[in-house]
Amino acid sequence: MNIYTFKGVVPDYYQAGYVLLQEGEALAVDCAFDPDQLKAFLNEQNARLHGFLLTHCHFDHVFCADVLPDMFGVKLYASVRTQALLDDGSWLGQVPKTYRVDVPLEDGQD
Repeated sequence: MNIYTFKGVVPDYYQAGYVLLQEGEALAVDCAFDPDQLKAFLNEQNARLHGFLLTHCHFDHVFCADVLPDMFGVKLYASVRTQALLDDGSWLGQVPKTYRVDVPLEDGQD
């Protein structure tokens, strides 16, 4: 497995997104990617993206979680705790914005 790092798109933050890649199968970690950069990378690697996995609910990690999964036609994965924070929408004092988690993950889940 190879891990690739991408600088995120959130202004004034230095966050990173990651792509885990193995034999043409990819998983994106966190959601602050430039969509065009990610698409070009996947095409260059001849890789199929399976989804986005959120590590935690900081703004610079979920920035594009409301659009990237739909843009790429894949699911959004997050822990049940992260899903609860995303469902609330008022975390970090921001204007309420909700995100759809397609697959909430319990600890130890396969």
